[in-house]
Amino acid sequence: MKIPILPISAFEENGQTKAVYVNNFQDHLEKHHKDILKPHAHDFFICVLFTAGFGTHTIDFNSYPIHPGALFFMQPKHVHEWTFDSAVEGWIFFHSETFYHTHQMNNRIHEWPFYQSTSTYPYIQLSEDAFASLSKNFKEMYHEYSDLSAYSYNKIAALQQLIYIDAAREYLKKYAVKQSISKRFVQTYLAFEQLIETHYLQEKSPSFYAEKLAVSTKHLHRICSAINGSNPTKVIAERVILEAKRMMVVSNLQLQEIANELGFESYPYFNRFFKKYCGFPPRSFVINNR
Repeated sequence: MKIPILPISAFEENGQTKAVYVNNFQDHLEKHHKDILKPHAHDFFICVLFTAGFGTHTIDFNSYPIHPGALFFMQPKHVHEWTFDSAVEGWIFFHSETFYHTHQMNNRIHEWPFYQSTSTYPYIQLSEDAFASLSKNFKEMYHEYSDLSAYSYNKIAALQQLIYIDAAREYLKKYAVKQSISKRFVQTYLAFEQLIETHYLQEKSPSFYAEKLAVSTKHLHRICSAINGSNPTKVIAERVILEAKRMMVVSNLQLQEIANELGFESYPYFNRFFKKYCGFPPRSFVINNR
């Protein structure tokens, strides 16, 4: 069993599949709750603002609080699920990468601090002023999407950009994200992540990826440090650990079989690897999450 990846076409309305979707969160839950209350992923970018209610949002096995003013950003293949302690209200929009780049010719989606890598922090608590500003833009975007007319998608894209600008300013205030990272560093790091996605089952050495990227291992280390304060070995390991956790939660495979699937020579080696990066053995994770 694999975690389902929902395409944007799964959220079509009136028989039309769009590259962008906007809704109030209550209506979104009512229409799609059978899918979104279980662990799942998407093939698009998502932004959610909560205006009322409480709960927990789990993204790639990390839990974040849901309460008024909580703003979430999700990227393709992030696995997430919702748990609500009370009725929630808010706004949600999502879009394909193509939609964004079609309407924002001079900007790239991964230049936003919350989208610079798949491991960037996906949540912020908005200040009162930012909450008011974003709520207004979300609401206007929703009305534009509900009553499509001439240039509606252009206006939706413009409002989306305003939301990302205000969100990025809040994000930079709260987290130690460097604004001066070169575009080349960001592009190389994204290429590194894509290579990991393709090869991590077989290749776990930074030197392999550095060679593929035509950079030195030392320079790859410099790039990782600039993007997220990490290093190539840890970035690779985190992707392996994430897949291990996903397999433990959704499959019926034994730990030895999971170790084999992930390319480890033996279960003891996998056990040491998992414990090194998580602080506890894989068996403990299984007991607490299955």
